[in-house]
Amino acid sequence: MPIQIEQRFGLTEQDLTMIRQLEQQCLKADLFPLKLNWDMLESRDSGVGDDFLAFDGESLVGFVGLYAFPGSETIEVSGMVHPDCRQNGVFRLLAERVKAEALSRGAEELLYICPSASIGAIGYAKSRKLQYTHTEHLMRYDSTAAAIGTGDSPSSEESIALIPASKSDLARLIDLMQDGFGMSELLSRPYLESTLESTTDHTYMAHYKGEPIGTIRLMKDTHGAGIFGFVVDSAHRGRGLGRAILKQTVSTLIAEGYTNLWLEVNAVNDQALRLYESCGFRPVSSFEYYSQRL
Repeated sequence: MPIQIEQRFGLTEQDLTMIRQLEQQCLKADLFPLKLNWDMLESRDSGVGDDFLAFDGESLVGFVGLYAFPGSETIEVSGMVHPDCRQNGVFRLLAERVKAEALSRGAEELLYICPSASIGAIGYAKSRKLQYTHTEHLMRYDSTAAAIGTGDSPSSEESIALIPASKSDLARLIDLMQDGFGMSELLSRPYLESTLESTTDHTYMAHYKGEPIGTIRLMKDTHGAGIFGFVVDSAHRGRGLGRAILKQTVSTLIAEGYTNLWLEVNAVNDQALRLYESCGFRPVSSFEYYSQRL
């Protein structure tokens, strides 16, 4: 029976269960994690066809999810194929549907997320002559590894106030995205407007002595909490304030009952890596990103 590819507009509980089971089958065989962004899968927009499922009869043998962000003409792609079906052209069929969908949306680039430990995923990207762009580390919080006596002045952490961001903070957030990530207002404005309206994203302004000197965004779900979009104004770096903000964020999340905390960082960002490690985060896996121009 030929492989059937089905596009989903929103994922049902049955879909999510099948995807979780397939993920566990891949994890058992490969021994490395995938990046499927479960917080996004569990809150898909029923009006957008972001997910493609590959079936062999009634069995799910492949999955690919699209992850688009407001204001960006790049769509990130992540997926998996059942270990017993990887020589059957399943991912090729999924990739063809993904490309067609991206073109229909007017996207200019697909960015494939490949586990660094996956010979198959990296091999596929190279065989298709996709362009390597960068590597990111996934880091998880380990309470036993949290550094003690990192040099923060007691007054720094006590003076940090994390305040939920509102639309009135938009201009300052745009400035911080430019300062921290080099994002133009054209890209950052729709992205920030979307996150401020989200029910799953929680954006905070970090105030030091009454001045908004940074921002941090949290995504909380049943699996834990992810830390994203962490920026300290360049004029206030090198004073231990970033560490104080991150420590306070971690302490707050743990107090709320979240024990599985994670973040992502570019593998060449040594300064950020040192900061995160000093606060108890440790690399657990890496992902390489490959670009397909459309």
